[in-house]
Amino acid sequence: MLDGKSVFIKGALPDEVVLVDVVEDKKNYLIAETKKVLEQCSARVIPFCNFFNNCGGCHYQYIAYDKQIEIKEAILLDCLNRIAHLDFELSEPIFGTPIRYRIKAIFKKNNDKIGFYRAKTRDIVDIDDCLIVKEEIIDGKKFAKEITKEITEAEIEIVSFLDTIISIKSNSGVVKSYLLDNKKETYKPSSLKNNKYIELQLLNLQYMVSPFSFFQTNWKLNNIVVKQIIETLDFRGKDLIDLYAGSGNFCLPLSKYVKSVIAYEEDKNAFRSALINAKINKIDNCRFVHSRVEDIKIDKRPDVLIINPPRTGITNRAMENIIKLKAKEVIYMSCDPSTFARDIGKLKKFYHIESIRLIDFFPQTFHIESLATMKAL
Repeated sequence: MLDGKSVFIKGALPDEVVLVDVVEDKKNYLIAETKKVLEQCSARVIPFCNFFNNCGGCHYQYIAYDKQIEIKEAILLDCLNRIAHLDFELSEPIFGTPIRYRIKAIFKKNNDKIGFYRAKTRDIVDIDDCLIVKEEIIDGKKFAKEITKEITEAEIEIVSFLDTIISIKSNSGVVKSYLLDNKKETYKPSSLKNNKYIELQLLNLQYMVSPFSFFQTNWKLNNIVVKQIIETLDFRGKDLIDLYAGSGNFCLPLSKYVKSVIAYEEDKNAFRSALINAKINKIDNCRFVHSRVEDIKIDKRPDVLIINPPRTGITNRAMENIIKLKAKEVIYMSCDPSTFARDIGKLKKFYHIESIRLIDFFPQTFHIESLATMKAL
């Protein structure tokens, strides 16, 4: 506490003694930055990236990975306690490798610089490597620099899975893509596969997404999470509703086990990808609806409801529709602990919370994803 206000310190760990500068003075709290560590704890490690503290992508590289998990779980529990008024014991966290886990990166280009934004600025840090993305993405970045010589400003998305695909979006919104063969030492551009879509593999399914659309960048861990959901609940013969369905990340693998699926997605590109994914995998018990969750109208009570909203969580109107559905079981995936806790606080009036666990999709960062399973009271 300082002058009656709580102080949140960036770059410090519990039990450390640090010298700080206060950088923001808020109404009820202060934000400070660590300038010097006087007494350090055993969990402090040397950051493995030369661009740490300059690039705004990573936040936790100075913390040993097991401690990162511990800190994120503590934050999640604190949110559940303060916001949802829920005293809960978390299930085992789900996590994978802490480096080279991203299959997608979006770089910013300005004149000769291609890289990531410095924290809280629009200054580009022109990196020559990023240790949380696949090496093929860094190779693709070198190629992207060559093909964007005549472009002053652009966003460059590089996805590396079966192939490395470079997509370039200009200020006008026009996207040009290049398919590269990872096995070749010299990269040469060609037209994007199927002209529009990037191909991934979701468990045993062919999974297509369009450039610059949302999908889970820690794809290996995403497959593990989907598999664990399949193994955790008995979906056989049940009716499933999937809200904020994206391109079908959850409902398509689950369609093999359930009786029927109705999936709702607002984004046009994700909706189109979902239709393609159902078609190419010959899935005929899954119906996709292009709609906001706020506008859904369903009379039949589903056996299982999957909810995977954006960072802002479930809006009041969407929550009203979700409660009206009276699903027997609910799976809720969240990418923000505060809005997750807020929504859990509302849902706990109607559901028994079976389990909550941390999913660490983004090691080395402060991002927290969580997964809850619930049963109707």
